[in-house]
Amino acid sequence: MPYFMSSNTRLWFDTGGTGSEPVLLIMGMGVGGIGWLAQVLDFEQEHPVAWFDQRGIGRSELGPRFCGISQMARDARRLLDHLEWSSAHVVGISMGGMIAQRFALDFRDRTRSLTLIATHAGGPTSAPPTPRALWLMHTSQMVAPHKRWRYLRDLLFPSDYVADPRHRPLLDMAASILDIQAPIATFMQQLGVVFSHQTRRRLAELAGLPTLIVRPGRDILIPPIESDRLHRRIPGSRLARFDNAGHGVTAQCSELLNPLLLDHFRSAESQYHHGARISH
Repeated sequence: MPYFMSSNTRLWFDTGGTGSEPVLLIMGMGVGGIGWLAQVLDFEQEHPVAWFDQRGIGRSELGPRFCGISQMARDARRLLDHLEWSSAHVVGISMGGMIAQRFALDFRDRTRSLTLIATHAGGPTSAPPTPRALWLMHTSQMVAPHKRWRYLRDLLFPSDYVADPRHRPLLDMAASILDIQAPIATFMQQLGVVFSHQTRRRLAELAGLPTLIVRPGRDILIPPIESDRLHRRIPGSRLARFDNAGHGVTAQCSELLNPLLLDHFRSAESQYHHGARISH
């Protein structure tokens, strides 16, 4: 089994694809790295891709003590070190998008491009989840495991999308890879990571880094206005609107989202290599 060590904690990872332009995928709260499956299958046709289980999720250890967002960004950097990747296109969703922001700020030289999906910059002025989202998230942790997916499904996808029988195969696939019962210690640690996250005052430092922000317009967990705020605060960033998507946009809209991200990587590569030539 593939593992790497970060601060005396053993974390599971996997890779696929070949090439010279790596992609690092950082998953959100309570979900294993396999949650990127819809992206991995497309990205690995053109790129080497890495994904991993966050601390306390799936096959990864929780670690001996509470860690914050800076440590989780270092976990991602340790994976790049382990793979001997000098840099990567960094993609994060939800809590993973918060970690990706911190990674890009702390390790700019390791970041070829940045993609932030359904996430926010943190701080006391961030718009909270809707009351329904809070109830669904809380209840999903309280009910018996065989009932959990019903609440997660309604947290991640709009109700009319769930009701459409044409989407049943995708929802069944999502249920098989997203319905992970995180231990309560992991859940509490990740809540602490989310609440301690705050990059709003530093986002202007990302000027010049090719950044794509993906805005799901029907997200009840992280309100869409937070994507607008990220776009305004990161100079030169691009905003991609998925007006009918929920928080599970990576699964719901993969057929549209994946080509968009691949184009973003290609565009960033031309800028990355141009900048490298200038610096020499």
